[in-house]
Amino acid sequence: MQLGIIEGFFGEPWSWEARHEALPFLASTGYGLYLYAPKADRHLRGRWSERHPPGMEADLLRLGSACRTVGVRFAIGLSPLALYDGWNASGRADLLRRVDELLHLGIDGLGLFFDDMRGDLPDLAVTQAAICAEVRRAHPQLPIWLCPTYYTDDPVLDRVFGQRPDRYLETLGEGLPEGVEVFWTGDRVCSTAYEADVLAAVRERLGRPLAIWDNYPVNDGPRMCKRLHLRDPGGRGPALADVVSTWCVNPMNQAATSRLPLAAIARHLRGEPVDMGVLAREILGEDLGDAVLAWTDRFQDLGLDALTDRDDALRAFRDLPGPAAEEIVHWLEGRSIVGPECLTDTDV
Repeated sequence: MQLGIIEGFFGEPWSWEARHEALPFLASTGYGLYLYAPKADRHLRGRWSERHPPGMEADLLRLGSACRTVGVRFAIGLSPLALYDGWNASGRADLLRRVDELLHLGIDGLGLFFDDMRGDLPDLAVTQAAICAEVRRAHPQLPIWLCPTYYTDDPVLDRVFGQRPDRYLETLGEGLPEGVEVFWTGDRVCSTAYEADVLAAVRERLGRPLAIWDNYPVNDGPRMCKRLHLRDPGGRGPALADVVSTWCVNPMNQAATSRLPLAAIARHLRGEPVDMGVLAREILGEDLGDAVLAWTDRFQDLGLDALTDRDDALRAFRDLPGPAAEEIVHWLEGRSIVGPECLTDTDV
């Protein structure tokens, strides 16, 4: 099973500096894939058919090169909003041109993401499969991960994006080209645990490789952005490798702080013991690790709105060095707020 991260959250994306600083940690922790797909990158979503400006293309080229230097594959996720609503020759041309532009950035794989957009259309699965097939015909060797509009059986997606078509997942799987992996978030948008037999049943419905989009420790959305997810998630184990081809973790908006749960998830999936106290001190340093451990329950359970001793927390973390301490101070000061654009916001 391939392990990776997917920068796929709403709100403030990671900085270029934070991305580069994360790479040695990711490589040493077992993460071999970096899938760049922040919702805030409008040239991948809201204005997906428009090429990135030259300066941003240069940044992406540097990031891809840095990934390869440490042995991490670099992929980009494209979210062609509403392309399937009126799929025609013009849309095909836009899509293939845009994919060619991304390939010139040296990517090792492509995400086609139809998540978090309207889905109550009768031919949704057939059209999305046709879109994917168009890319596959043009680039037969390109690894592709597809995120469906309905990426979990959680009914929250039907409430927000419209009732899913009958047999949506099965029809999608029947129409997709061979080898395309399909993302699934589990029983919920933000699943707390995964079971091999449950995932095997989903893979059977799809009839193709299953990839997991793990929405822990992500904290985007107007409610979740007020919490830091720092505890050991559990609920993940080595038996999952028998039914999952790729496991991508969606981290928090706080890049350095995310390393603690990222390390825990990697160890769980390998079947290694997890001691969050040891991990916190190894990854964050002794003083910052101890401070994070002391505040974890309040940061994760209470959040900013109910944190009555926020001033004490600010004093504790302002005096500590390092990017994770800076991120926590930034969060405590209320500067990491995500707006209502995240429509499936849910507490973990």
